[in-house]
Amino acid sequence: METGIPEPLFAVPHVTAATDEDGALVIRSAEPLAGYPVTVMYSVRAWAAADPGHPMVAERTPGGWRTCGYGEAAAAADAIGQGLLDRGLGPGRPLLVLSGNGVDHLLVTLGAMTAGVPVAPVSVAYSLQSHDHARIRAITAMIRPGAVFAEDAERFAAALDAVSPVPAIVRTGPGREPNGSPTLWPPCPAPASPPPAPP
Repeated sequence: METGIPEPLFAVPHVTAATDEDGALVIRSAEPLAGYPVTVMYSVRAWAAADPGHPMVAERTPGGWRTCGYGEAAAAADAIGQGLLDRGLGPGRPLLVLSGNGVDHLLVTLGAMTAGVPVAPVSVAYSLQSHDHARIRAITAMIRPGAVFAEDAERFAAALDAVSPVPAIVRTGPGREPNGSPTLWPPCPAPASPPPAPP
């Protein structure tokens, strides 16, 4: 049947197929693995050096688009990573993340990756739809985080209370960190214009 819609272009796969002794079909790429960046941050830093202002991520907010360029993201990752290390986080003290997808979640994850801090993102439903927060408590007991991140202290207040006394790091709202330390966050402002179109 002629639809007038052109066929999509796909790369022709170059694979090998074999059947194991147990009858399982095993398909492998026949192409050797090419070079690849050692870490995600390696790629972020390469883009930050090549085009620091190019948007890495954009998020729609009530006030317009909030974008963060590669240069800002790399700088934020360094600052956040150092802040996490200063708070004693590391391989044995991971970061629990309660917030959903967004600029803040990305930046705190990049910061943790920069510092070698494991990150455990938790479904937002466990924070905002649960009445007893049993799953968050169980996850906290299992991974024993050094801190918990939430983008909004008020919105995630009940979930933050459920994991107390784990220190909280928040993006907005009253600071909940111990000893009156400020919230840990370099800015990626919310501009009023949409992000530029990709090249």
